[in-house]
Amino acid sequence: MDETIDNLEKINKPKADIIRSLWDKVKQNPQEYAGTSISQLVEDLINKENHRLMQEFADKYKVDYNDLRYVINNYVLMGTVLVKKVWQK
Repeated sequence: MDETIDNLEKINKPKADIIRSLWDKVKQNPQEYAGTSISQLVEDLINKENHRLMQEFADKYKVDYNDLRYVINNYVLMGTVLVKKVWQK
């Protein structure tokens, strides 16, 4: 799993960071995650991070969050990566 995350980090570091953080928690306390869908947890964490990034972007540039979300979801390829890149400028 660590190698898979390392490979993902080369093409999508933000996503790899989220997965690595969860994977570290799973390794430290596997019984806490027994019977849990790890893929669902990853998806939830990614969605939370997407929301956080879009909210920060909307606040910084004074755009409506719902409009921004609509544009990213419907017109922007790999929206999270784009928002992250724009936000870091």
